[in-house]
Amino acid sequence: MKLYKLLLMLTAMIMATSCSEELNRPPMVIPECDWEPTMSILDFKKMVWSNDRNYANEVYRTPGGEDVIIRGRVIANDSTSNIYQKVYFQDATGAVCVYVNSKTLANEYKVGEEMFINVTGLFAGRSNNSFQIGAYSLYQGTTVETGRMEEDVFEAHSRVNGFPQISKLDTITLSLNRLNSIAANPDSMMKYEGQLVRFDGVSFEGGGRLTWADAATNTNRTLKDAAGNSVTVRNSGYSTFAEEVMPAGTGSVVAILAYYSNAWQLLVRSPADCIDFDGEMPEETPKPADPEEVATFVAVDGTDLVSGNYYVMTIGNQLATAINSTYSYGRLALADISITDGALQTKMANAIMVLSTDEGYLLIDGYGRYLAMDDDESHKTFQLYNGVQPGCLWSAEAEGNGTWRFTNNVRTGYSIAQEGKYTNVAPTTSTTDVVYPRLYQLVK
Repeated sequence: MKLYKLLLMLTAMIMATSCSEELNRPPMVIPECDWEPTMSILDFKKMVWSNDRNYANEVYRTPGGEDVIIRGRVIANDSTSNIYQKVYFQDATGAVCVYVNSKTLANEYKVGEEMFINVTGLFAGRSNNSFQIGAYSLYQGTTVETGRMEEDVFEAHSRVNGFPQISKLDTITLSLNRLNSIAANPDSMMKYEGQLVRFDGVSFEGGGRLTWADAATNTNRTLKDAAGNSVTVRNSGYSTFAEEVMPAGTGSVVAILAYYSNAWQLLVRSPADCIDFDGEMPEETPKPADPEEVATFVAVDGTDLVSGNYYVMTIGNQLATAINSTYSYGRLALADISITDGALQTKMANAIMVLSTDEGYLLIDGYGRYLAMDDDESHKTFQLYNGVQPGCLWSAEAEGNGTWRFTNNVRTGYSIAQEGKYTNVAPTTSTTDVVYPRLYQLVK
C-alpha cells in the first residue's frame, strides 16, 4: 500500500512539472503587418530605372503623396552564405534585390515569407549593372552607385507577415537561349532580373568532378544545354556547400537570375535546387571554331537566316573582316576574297554567327563579341560587347540580289552598310547610295 501511494505521489509531481513547463513556454507569435502595397515591384522598377551602369536614385513619395510600398515573397536570403548580405523577393510582376549590411537576414526574412518594404527615403539603382535597393554609395570615392544600407535603416523600412509558404513561390521556366534576348530589352530586364528561374535539360561543366567553388574564393562555374548555350553560375567559396561536388549528368536547376557587369549570372541557393540529375555525362558540345580555321562559303539561298549558323558579309569582291580581337569598338575592314581550287575561302575570324531571338537577331563576331550600337549619338561605329546588352539586337531584311539590310533596334536609324568615307563596313544613317552587304553561309 505504501508503495502504491509513493507511485501516485511521483506521478503527480511529474505531471505538475510538465504542466509548469507548458505554462512557462512562450506563446507562438505570428508576425503581422498591416501595410498596404501602393505599387507592384515592376511598376516600382519602371519608376526608378535607368540604363546607366551605375546610379543611385532616391525614392520619393508618389504624386498622390503616398509612400512607395512594395510587397512580395522572399525567394532567397543568406542562409547558405552563397548570397551575401542580400534578400531577393518577388510578386506576380517581377523581383528585386535588397542589399543590407547584415549577415543574419535569413533569421528574419525566411524563404516563402511575405515581405513588405517602404522604399520611400531609400535609394534604388545599379552597381556595375546590377539593380538593387540600398543606399547611396561612392565606388572608389568617385562613381555613384547603389550600395548596402545599414541594418537599422532596413529594419525601419521593412516588415514580414505570416509564416513562410513555399508553395506560393512562383518559379519561371526559361531556356538558356532566351537569356540573350532578355538582356537586350530594358522592359524584359526589369521583369526578369532577380527572379527565381528554372532551366531544364542542363548540365554543369565539370559536374561530378568539380566542387561548387574553390576554397575561400568566389568561383565561376558554367551551366550549359544540349545546344551549347551557357550561363555563368557564381558561387562563393564561403558558402556552406562550397566543397561539395556539383551534380553529374543532366537535370534541372532552380536559381536566382542575376545580372552583373555585362552578363547574366545564376545564384544557386543550395544544392537542393539541382533536381533529377541523372549522373550520365553528356557529350561535350563542340567548341567555337578557331579563328584561324579556313572554311569555304556559299551564297545564302532565299531569305531565311538560320539561327546558330556562321555567315560572312561581302561588299563587291571583298570580305568584311572582324575587328582586332583587343578592340571594344570599330568598323569591319574590307579584304580581298580568297579563291582556292575554285572555291571561295575565308578564316573564321571573318565569320559572324547569327542568333535568332523573339525580338530580333544577334550578330556575334569571330572573337565571340556582340556587334551593337549604344545610345551615344557621337558613336558611329560598332560597339563590341562580351555579353548581350541593349543595342545588340538587329532586324534583318533581304534587299534582293543577295544583299541584306540589318537595322539596329535601339538606334533605329542605323543600318549596316559600306561606309564610303573609310571604305569599310559600319553602321550608317545614310539612305542614298547605300551598299548593303551580301551574306554567304560558311561550309566547313
